[in-house]
Amino acid sequence: LRKDKSIPDVILVCVVVILVMTAHNLFYTFITPFLLGPVGVPLGNIPLVLFLYGSGGVIGLLLAGIFGDRYPRASLVLFMATVVATVGVIGFMFGVPWVVLPAIVLWSIGFGAMPSLLQARMLRAASRRMRDIAAAYLTTSFNIGIGVGALIGAVLLNYFDIGVLPFVDIVVTALALVG
Repeated sequence: LRKDKSIPDVILVCVVVILVMTAHNLFYTFITPFLLGPVGVPLGNIPLVLFLYGSGGVIGLLLAGIFGDRYPRASLVLFMATVVATVGVIGFMFGVPWVVLPAIVLWSIGFGAMPSLLQARMLRAASRRMRDIAAAYLTTSFNIGIGVGALIGAVLLNYFDIGVLPFVDIVVTALALVG
């Protein structure tokens, strides 16, 4: 397998997954304090906002299923760009809840599509004999991104205001988009 020609593509998908998950988790891990603080959502409404976020993820997954096979690259780019744009709206418009709340749902739609699209991308990238190993690398990449993202978010909160998190999310997601 060391000479498998699909290894560079598998590594690229893993790097993109790590970046996407890092970006997402450095902000989303701290979404409740962000909603309570800068956005000003009352504590009693947080479960509703999180429910709406989760519902957006379901919609994103359905859209990935509909468009992912027909337009794999375009779908991934579109959903990543959706995350960048909506997180930008959240970051810049944090004091306007009627703008932020729909943006949170759109963010979730964009992000909700990405894991399945990235998994499909990995299956296309890996050769048949490399697929089992590539699947393990993919799972590891997701887990690394989750842990590293939460860690980076926590470190950033030690030095900066919570309002910096969406902008770091944008930068890291944009790096993934370039990949």
